[in-house]
Amino acid sequence: MANALDYVDWRGDLSFDTAPVNEIDKYIFTCIGKPDYTGIIPADDKTVTVNEAVGSYFATHEDAGDKLGLIASTSTLPMLRKIALSDRFRDIKLSGFINKIVVEKTEQFSALTVFSPDGVKYVSFRGTDDTIVGWKENCELAVKEVVPAQLDAKAYLEWAAATYDGPIIVCGHSKGGNLAVYAACTVSEEIQDRILEVNCYDGPGFMPAFLETDGYKRMQDKITAFVPYVSIVGMLLTQVGRLDVIQASNAGATGHDGFTWDVFRDRFIHCPDLSDASKIFNAAIDEAIADMDSDERRELVEEIFDVLTSTGAFTLSEFSEQSLRKSLELANQFRKAPELRSFLLSLAEKGIKSARNKKSL
Repeated sequence: MANALDYVDWRGDLSFDTAPVNEIDKYIFTCIGKPDYTGIIPADDKTVTVNEAVGSYFATHEDAGDKLGLIASTSTLPMLRKIALSDRFRDIKLSGFINKIVVEKTEQFSALTVFSPDGVKYVSFRGTDDTIVGWKENCELAVKEVVPAQLDAKAYLEWAAATYDGPIIVCGHSKGGNLAVYAACTVSEEIQDRILEVNCYDGPGFMPAFLETDGYKRMQDKITAFVPYVSIVGMLLTQVGRLDVIQASNAGATGHDGFTWDVFRDRFIHCPDLSDASKIFNAAIDEAIADMDSDERRELVEEIFDVLTSTGAFTLSEFSEQSLRKSLELANQFRKAPELRSFLLSLAEKGIKSARNKKSL
């Protein structure tokens, strides 16, 4: 099936006057900010075009290839090369880029504002990057009511609303989707009134208490959670807003990559419901986490990342390059980790139970 890269080939020569912004354009706007544009896209309200930003990025990252990290989509950089040369996207303005990593606080945050030709400002939050600290913060969404990147996202949205006029769409993929929802639900009502949509692309959800907040209740009808037919990441914690299921060429973890989602002309191909596998995983993970108190969850996250950082690696890519001997040592450490072992056994047990229950229906 075709995907968003094919869409750029098909419609890259059409202006937005000829073909207005559609849901594939919105996903591409969300993905533009995935690389690190520090020193390229201004952190203030000054703007550069997509063509200028992408050209400068590849000029300073000549060895970038098609990879942004171990688990990043291999389609992101090819997409940037395509849109930088396309009539449709090349002159879109970008501004307000920020990239922040604070290891001591377990904090990883990045955001960008995209100026859509129809006058809407897209406040786009990047998901988890290749750093181990970024993935630890991602896991802490299941442990803490608020993580540092969520507070960063709220502050960034407040800054963007004060800096730029006009309507706003808040968006993000993966953890970025969670940040988009959190920011939109915690800013003032005045800013919320300017928000047209909140688009969360296969992002993890929230603790149940978040859904009881006044800010969420005001925004819930504007929130759409896009997830692939077989979703894993997007099923973590409690989902928010309206669920929109997308047909994907890849299943399981690889379906998290939005460039594997199927498109037809100028839209995604939508499905009526999630796959049975997603429902089984969702039920199992919810039950396994529900059986753990907050201290047990915290210990589990700390245990996993203490083992990962014991290698001396800063990024997942560096971690993957460890020698076979080091990898075997690491595997042995994981086997000795009691909280992790207990959680995985519980998850497997509850997954089997959920699958049996599903089969008996």
